[in-house]
Amino acid sequence: MSFTKRYYPINNVAPGAIATDKNTSLQDDSDESKEFLKKIPLQRMGNPEEVASLVSFLCSAEADYITGSTFLVDGGLMWTYQEP
Repeated sequence: MSFTKRYYPINNVAPGAIATDKNTSLQDDSDESKEFLKKIPLQRMGNPEEVASLVSFLCSAEADYITGSTFLVDGGLMWTYQEP
């Protein structure tokens, strides 16, 4: 891999269960929702602002040395996730 004089950081943000209009069925008080949230160590869904905060940081000068990384925003789900 060669780098030119211009630097373009490439990073990936991988959100997990984020409370949006697309997944309202997981935001109710049903047994299915409760079982799903038990799998997330933080026991809740994230919110879009939490993902946006990371993206904002990665776009800032404070993250100039960060590249080639994937950042999970999933409340720890992948840390404990197991296939059924």
